[in-house]
Amino acid sequence: MPLVISAVALVVKVGDTYYPGSDLALTELRTRDVGRHPVLLGLPSRDRWNHPGPALFYLLAGPYRLSGSASIGLDLGALLINGLAIAGMAFVARRHGGTPLLLLTLLGSGLLVRSLGPDLLRNPWNPYITVLPFGLLVFLTWAMTCGDAWALPVSAGVASFCAQTHVGYVPLAFPLFAWGAAGLTVAAFRRGAGGRRALTRAALVATAVLFVLWLPPIVEQLSRTPGNMSEIVKYFTASNNKAHTLADGYRVIAAQFAWLPEWVTGHQKLGAFSAEPTYLYSARVPVLFVPLVVAAVVVWARRMSGARRLTATLAVALLSGVFAVERTVGLVYEYRLRWTWVLGMIAGLVVAWTAWTVVRRRWLVPASLAALVVLAGVNSASAVTARPPYERESSALRAITPQVVEALPPGDGDVLVRPESFGSYFVATGLVLQLERRGIAGRVDPGREDAFGEHRVHRRRPLRSILTVAADIDVERLSARSGLRVIAYRGKRPRRERSELSALVAQLDARHGAGLLDDLTWVRERSKLEARLGPAVAVFAPRTAP
Repeated sequence: MPLVISAVALVVKVGDTYYPGSDLALTELRTRDVGRHPVLLGLPSRDRWNHPGPALFYLLAGPYRLSGSASIGLDLGALLINGLAIAGMAFVARRHGGTPLLLLTLLGSGLLVRSLGPDLLRNPWNPYITVLPFGLLVFLTWAMTCGDAWALPVSAGVASFCAQTHVGYVPLAFPLFAWGAAGLTVAAFRRGAGGRRALTRAALVATAVLFVLWLPPIVEQLSRTPGNMSEIVKYFTASNNKAHTLADGYRVIAAQFAWLPEWVTGHQKLGAFSAEPTYLYSARVPVLFVPLVVAAVVVWARRMSGARRLTATLAVALLSGVFAVERTVGLVYEYRLRWTWVLGMIAGLVVAWTAWTVVRRRWLVPASLAALVVLAGVNSASAVTARPPYERESSALRAITPQVVEALPPGDGDVLVRPESFGSYFVATGLVLQLERRGIAGRVDPGREDAFGEHRVHRRRPLRSILTVAADIDVERLSARSGLRVIAYRGKRPRRERSELSALVAQLDARHGAGLLDDLTWVRERSKLEARLGPAVAVFAPRTAP
């Protein structure tokens, strides 16, 4: 219900007023290409390679086209994917754990939905859209160990989706898939000829699923030198950036077993100078490991075969998580770690299911239903009151787009869009999308083929205009260039007032550079001036025709 209400709220409150930028604009551009241009890779990373495959774009293409190719179609697609993931977990839970585990799984999912929040659940960004499908993969792996042959091809698809959409799921998804396939093979041979025939059929279908899903990245790998897969392997095996340790992996996993873990509260503590969680360097005491170990002992002593297999599958997932963090190169950004919340939730299910089995009281069902109704109400209220996605950035892009279109010189030809810095990347990427939606050939410089598609790279066609997008302090810096003119502007303050404040910033920097201001005073005074300046974005064009 909360996901459906979130979808209705998007349609009613946002509609066609949402203008995505950055990676979300790239996601829409590549989704638009499905069925029209080759789409062989996932989103680009910040390390000059792309995530392994395009499964996300193909999966979003249906909801996007059904929404009339509106930008919120991607958000509706994200809600659909997350809804299917929750329904899939509930189905497997009911199949192998009965009504108790069904109710507990829905309760756990409800808590997770509350902690993740409505913004994440409707966000098609690749680190977010994979979180709940990863939970479904854990349940499907469990189903395979219980002997469900149908789960083999389904888990092949879900594992491929997670791994292709974000490379961080490769060391998580494939060990789980291998564990489930091994468990299914053992179960099939124990069942005799009928089990082996079911396994053979499922393996053939799974092979076909894997072939279809991995054909695009394989084609890209074989058609280029070096291919994207080679670049990914090189990065993770020969990178000069700092890798992490098994102790780091343990601390990340153990954090979800601390008292009041993140998956329950939704609260995170991040380092002051990075987007890494503080527990990466200061371990939390995993007190909730104790009830999990007790539950494992109970299910083994009572010979609860389904609970045993779920506990073993969870153990494989936790170990894979430790190694996944250990193999991370560079900073472990918090937005990459939401999958740990899923593992914490499943561990909670193991403990609660074991307790339910031991206690066996009639009031547990109505109590669970009542709690589920409360959670649904809380999550639905959050969905209704959620702000439009990326409201500030979207409104800036919505304001400057008509100004840009009106200022373009007449005629045909490419409109080359260039971000001045990383701060203007959101608007620059979104501007390419908005130009294309209006039938204008928005283009980018060579070298961005894997991100935007070869057909959006400016080569030899006539050039209609060159647009440079600047944000914040870069607006004044580019305004001083004699060869450029502002054709679109959106900011907290008028341009003249910004120029005066920017001059004060320059004077402050000069005094600091001359040793007349100490570092603390310089940082404090500069922060005050930057706060007065506020955010701004501007688009510049050459004063003469390109």
